[in-house]
Amino acid sequence: MKRKKKWLSWFALLLLIIIFPEKGLAYRPSALLLDLTRVDPEQKAWQSVWAAGFGVVFPLSRNLAFFLNFSRWGFEISSRDSRLLGGRLTLSPLSSGLYVLILPRKSISPLISLGGGYFFSQYRFNREDIITIPEIIRINKKIKGNFSWQTGAGLRIQLFRRASLWLHLERYQTSLDVETTIVDLNLGTIKKKESFKFTPLLYRLGLQLNL
Repeated sequence: MKRKKKWLSWFALLLLIIIFPEKGLAYRPSALLLDLTRVDPEQKAWQSVWAAGFGVVFPLSRNLAFFLNFSRWGFEISSRDSRLLGGRLTLSPLSSGLYVLILPRKSISPLISLGGGYFFSQYRFNREDIITIPEIIRINKKIKGNFSWQTGAGLRIQLFRRASLWLHLERYQTSLDVETTIVDLNLGTIKKKESFKFTPLLYRLGLQLNL
């Protein structure tokens, strides 16, 4: 709990930096970033999805920029995944970090990114797919959110003075905790916890609009 509060405080501090920049950085315009992303979960029985996101970019220097981004991914989970039941898993990553532009004066510049954030999760499974066993009167599964890291590389293409196109390849790394609760007439309440790595690959197309 303390760790989660520490991360939320860190996000709040970064937001204050964006809204109330230091006097020496005030001449650099912040920007709105809209993106369309192909998310490849690289998990068996999970389908790749398209997702939209938005965020802000705040230049710290000519080569360095801070970003804050939010998106929402909805996965249809097949019953072939032994850890989960068939249903829908929605993951909402809130992430922040730094972009480094290699050639900031050029109209086309390579970039690298490094950041971290938190995955919020919501899981709904199809109860009709559960095999009916007389002794089992209830079964429930929950997936908890977790902190994550991300790295990436790509290109920034200057279209106009106030607009840029981003082509970005990113890798997220986190783990998801699955909690299963079974109420059995003979054995009582059984609780089981397990976790698995979640390392999706993102193909991101973004549009940056300077404010």
